[in-house]
Amino acid sequence: MVAMETEHPSFDGACGYGDLHRSSYGKYSAGLSSMLFNRGSICGSCFEVICVDHILWCLQGSPSVTLTATDFCPPNYGLPADYGGWCNFPCAHFQMSEATFAEIAEKRADIVPKLITHLFVETSLATEGK
Repeated sequence: MVAMETEHPSFDGACGYGDLHRSSYGKYSAGLSSMLFNRGSICGSCFEVICVDHILWCLQGSPSVTLTATDFCPPNYGLPADYGGWCNFPCAHFQMSEATFAEIAEKRADIVPKLITHLFVETSLATEGK
């Protein structure tokens, strides 16, 4: 998982939910790698994400954030999966806002190990966006 530099993306996202800040998902929305995105079938699903197993970067107490899948994180096959190509298949990667990332890990960490729990699908979002 990596933090996005911009807090307010200027696009609606691959799931077509429109202005995510108006619908209150804002910083808790995420772009998912193709391994997780599954051609959009995961749109609207929520995930609990926790930084794990890194004493230098994970925040004390292992806080979690709940993210909603609202976008696709495109692969970059020009870079290796462990150095810039984080969204390359078969990586399971979440692209999240810098502010959200800072709730679970040190901001300067950039990439951290994570524990992911698939929580549920927000049906109103899933049907609204398609």
